Amino acid sequence: MNSWRAALTEAAKLAGLHLEPYRPESEFIEEIVENILKKLNEESSTAPSLRQNDAPGQHSSAAIPHNDASSGLDLENYSWTQTLEEVTLNVPVPTGTKSRSVVCEIKKNHLKVGLKGQPPIIDGELFWPVKPDDCYWSIEDQSAISILLTKHDKMERWKSIVKGDPEIDTQKVEPESSKLSDPDPETRQTVEKMMITMSKGYSFLDQISDAKETWRIRVRICRMCKAGNKRSGNNFISLDMILIDEKKNLMHAIVRKNVFQKFGAILHERGTFVISNFKVIVTKKGYRPVSNDLNIIFLLTTSVKECNEKSELIPMHAFEFATYDCINSRLNNNSYLTDIIGKLTAVGPIEQVHFDNGSTNIRNLQILLPEDKELKISLWDESAETITENDFKEDEGPYVIIVTSTIVKEFQGKLNLNTTSASKVYVNLDITQSYKLQIQVNDHTRTTSFVLFDKDAEKIIQKTAMELSSKNQEPNKVPQEIQNLLGKSYTFQIKVDDYNVKEGWEVYTVTSVFKSESNDTIAASDIKLLTSLKDVADDNLIDDVFGNSQMKDLTKKRTSKQTSNNNTGSSQNKKKKK
Repeated sequence: MNSWRAALTEAAKLAGLHLEPYRPESEFIEEIVENILKKLNEESSTAPSLRQNDAPGQHSSAAIPHNDASSGLDLENYSWTQTLEEVTLNVPVPTGTKSRSVVCEIKKNHLKVGLKGQPPIIDGELFWPVKPDDCYWSIEDQSAISILLTKHDKMERWKSIVKGDPEIDTQKVEPESSKLSDPDPETRQTVEKMMITMSKGYSFLDQISDAKETWRIRVRICRMCKAGNKRSGNNFISLDMILIDEKKNLMHAIVRKNVFQKFGAILHERGTFVISNFKVIVTKKGYRPVSNDLNIIFLLTTSVKECNEKSELIPMHAFEFATYDCINSRLNNNSYLTDIIGKLTAVGPIEQVHFDNGSTNIRNLQILLPEDKELKISLWDESAETITENDFKEDEGPYVIIVTSTIVKEFQGKLNLNTTSASKVYVNLDITQSYKLQIQVNDHTRTTSFVLFDKDAEKIIQKTAMELSSKNQEPNKVPQEIQNLLGKSYTFQIKVDDYNVKEGWEVYTVTSVFKSESNDTIAASDIKLLTSLKDVADDNLIDDVFGNSQMKDLTKKRTSKQTSNNNTGSSQNKKKKK
């Protein structure tokens, strides 16, 4: 890890950047990205100002390049951006403009855009030819004309929309040749690939806002479902997706019915995509599937391209597991849907429930939460058929069940979770295992609890979890190597997330650990080991911390089984440990 950091630091120096040492890996990489984007902005801000000729159809007095100086321009009367395949224009018009008032003529070599009875906003020969049959336009929010031009030649980078307009520099941003000598070839290759990736200008999901529509992200679809209106025969409304990026940020994305035909056949679960030119909205609606109040809305001009290369940095799955207290707080509060994980203890038969306008299936489950609390889950409609009693007869278990996007209800005075059309059910989901160590620490101010996962636990114990597990003959006894931590002093860097701030959860995840510069020894009576080594799900899967010993039984690695509304009982391919 130190050599890896050294290689990145050296690569940054070659690009004239400074990196702060001793940062968590994710923040370290994020700092590199931010520094490079900052440098690109500085370079673009010092570039000579662009001028335009007094020619028909040119109304801009200034041209502002995008952060990626080769992607497009913001002009006075319109803005544009491009990918290898498409060019997207955004032309502001008076609020309340209807489509019948718009003039938009797209020909192979000519574009005319404006409003009826007024001079054209754009009228000229296109810089490169387009495919008219694959070009579209629409009115967005009755305040802008959004135009998608499909390039005739995907290899050509456009310098302007129409000839004679201000042009951009289409020279591609390439990373400086690496002069690294110390790192091994594999490390050097990794660094160079990372530099190329950073130059593409992707934004993370926690960086985007509703301020513009020209974002560009690389994400994985970890879950998706079709939403319908049950009151009108379950007519299709939208395709809803949960997106995740390399930093494990989650966001709800929506493909509405009017643009579904364009994207429906492209998008699929587990796929990684580069998505650009979409709308971001702030939502306060109920039943939000993740704790992010921003939604991504696909437009007719949105560009989607599947990544062919492996995207191991983006997790395959992500959930927001609720604690028992959080579940209790969501009773009669449907702001957010609830993800749950627990040990499956009972499976009921499928029953039929009759209503005035028909009937539906229901199957009740009993689970044991990590806090040792029992909870009933009702699987409704298609979810009821995703598992059967026979699935659990051949193996004694234990079975760990994950159910997403549930609603908290109360039945006979007890909490009950009900599935929704967005719910997914996973049993013994096959994920890369990691191990956690929970300790109690103190300094001169107070005492609190930390959790260390694989790499940080190994750093202070000097042995892998597998070595300790195989050596330890008494499962309920703490290994001597862990007991040796008592009284030792370390410097910890921790992560404070929403569970700590909003839920008051006083257990913090360690992101980095260093040997303390102080030689002071803490009295053994002041530091206590809370739990023995326990195998838990990968922190890609569980970001909150479970301190209950039941989790040891809940997360034994078994044959994976994923079940969902659209795919019943299908076995999943095992994910290789990275």
